[in-house]
Amino acid sequence: LGASWFTRLEDEARPVIDALPEGARTSAALTVLGTDWRITGAVEGVIENARYVVRTGGISARHRIVAWVEHVVMCAAKQQGAEVPGTTVLTYPDGKKEKAIVESMIEVPNATDVLDGWIGAMHDARRAPLPFFPNAAEAYRASMVHNARIALNPKSRAKEQVPISKAAAAFMGNDFGAPGDEADPYLQLCFRDTLAFDAQRDVFENLTKMLFEASWSSDMVAGAGL
Repeated sequence: LGASWFTRLEDEARPVIDALPEGARTSAALTVLGTDWRITGAVEGVIENARYVVRTGGISARHRIVAWVEHVVMCAAKQQGAEVPGTTVLTYPDGKKEKAIVESMIEVPNATDVLDGWIGAMHDARRAPLPFFPNAAEAYRASMVHNARIALNPKSRAKEQVPISKAAAAFMGNDFGAPGDEADPYLQLCFRDTLAFDAQRDVFENLTKMLFEASWSSDMVAGAGL
């Protein structure tokens, strides 16, 4: 049974493994200095001139958020002189686990300034929970990227989406196995009886733009390789 299960896992992971370039995986130390903060750490999963973030299973909103935050930190370190890549490649299987999806994140301009805003929000969150909902934020981001692709391809027949409507739907979840932020026990604990989307919509939208706005720029979308 163990051998059979291992073979199944290997078969599911094979498309993702085959999508990676050959070469040794290395790591590099980094330090980022802001106005009144300092970040130290290491970039891992570097192959040649890019950092690879690999998922052999499904990719959740939190996975994307972590990959994006780490990417912006790496870009800030590079712009401050660290010998780290400026590109992150996110690789994961498609829904049927038959092929790999490869997304590139190119270098974010003025990454330290972006981090300054994030650090300020982090300090605010120490005083009271901020209405940032991961699933809703990812749905908003995906919708903005979708609209940016349409703008880059005037001949596209795809219809523009309303990002805040997609976010609201993701917050609510559905009956087909996709629980929303509303059902997240951690968020329920943070907000108690005040966990609601519409009442905090404007603040949520501002926080999501602060986090993700650089990810749906025309240059970033064009460089994603999708």
